[in-house]
Amino acid sequence: MHKRVGAYLQKTLKGEETLATSLDPRCRVTFMLPAYGEPVLRILEVLESILHMQDAGSLSEVICLVNNPEDDGTERERKARRMNTLLLELPVWRNADAFFGAHRFSQEIIERAQNIREHLPVYVIDKSHMGKELHAGNVGRARNRVLAEAVLRYERAGREGLLVSTDADVQFTDAHYLKKLLALFDQEPEIIAASGGVNFVFDPDTQAPEERDRLRAAFDRFILERSWAEIERFFKGAESQMAPEQAFFGSHMIMRSRHAAVVGGFAPLAKHEDTQLGKAFRAYAVKNGFRVGNAKRLLRAQTALRESNRTAASFLPALLRDLDASKQVQHPQTGERVPLTHAVAEQACERLEMSHTGRILQREIGDLSRLLYKNAL
Repeated sequence: MHKRVGAYLQKTLKGEETLATSLDPRCRVTFMLPAYGEPVLRILEVLESILHMQDAGSLSEVICLVNNPEDDGTERERKARRMNTLLLELPVWRNADAFFGAHRFSQEIIERAQNIREHLPVYVIDKSHMGKELHAGNVGRARNRVLAEAVLRYERAGREGLLVSTDADVQFTDAHYLKKLLALFDQEPEIIAASGGVNFVFDPDTQAPEERDRLRAAFDRFILERSWAEIERFFKGAESQMAPEQAFFGSHMIMRSRHAAVVGGFAPLAKHEDTQLGKAFRAYAVKNGFRVGNAKRLLRAQTALRESNRTAASFLPALLRDLDASKQVQHPQTGERVPLTHAVAEQACERLEMSHTGRILQREIGDLSRLLYKNAL
């Protein structure tokens, strides 16, 4: 075992109970899924989307970590604990006996869970119940705990694997995902990690037309203001803050297991733990002759644009702003202070001529009415 891998595992897993079941000799990809207060149906949908991949049952496994909420005595905490308990008792986990599952779930849910359990290796780490919680738990610590578990399993098997870090509201719709993923890393061994693509769709839990219209307006405004901020930086000669092609986003990150441990895994942060890991990979790659890949077009996942405050970096602050309050900006032609509109932003983009930044911004602003926001993420 690499010295730095061993040090990482010792530090992260000290005093932790680890999975007893050995890694399947055929398994090459582990999906890592942190969950906090998530509905049972949502988790089933994520797992079923993985199961539907070609050869998923032999080439992959899933490790789900159910994370503890903050112990603040609020109704939000109580609800999260109830949801976590239900999830832990779902008869889908191969390392857990859900004695109460038959009484808590409908026959349809039980059958779906059992089908997943039969055909896809799925394991759970309980960090929700009293005495098992993550100390000072947050999304970074949760991701890092499940990452260490996955790394350990491959190290015990004496080989390196591929890890896909994702979220509880992500679905994989490409049946050939595993084939593409393995081909990329097999053909380009210098790639130690890669950023995956994400398509945003409107919340599947929301069917009311008026709610979808509100979400559409909120997201439209969010992208408009994000684009304008980039335009202002460009005019001032400041460095672009648009996400680079290799930027990591928590919903879809791919990495080699040993290299993930060598760079130290996820930082214990409540937000931006994903971008920090991407930076660590890039710094390590440059220093050691490796490469961080961009797989945003090759490998895509789908996630819901829901008004979640599950993490500190969720869309909630942007989506819940007062949409009627118009932001005042300087008109690019007259210099007057005017409300920010698409027309004003487009006129500003015209001044960017054919620069790389201008092309990206014009592409973003021109696609605001679409349900799928593919270009920036």
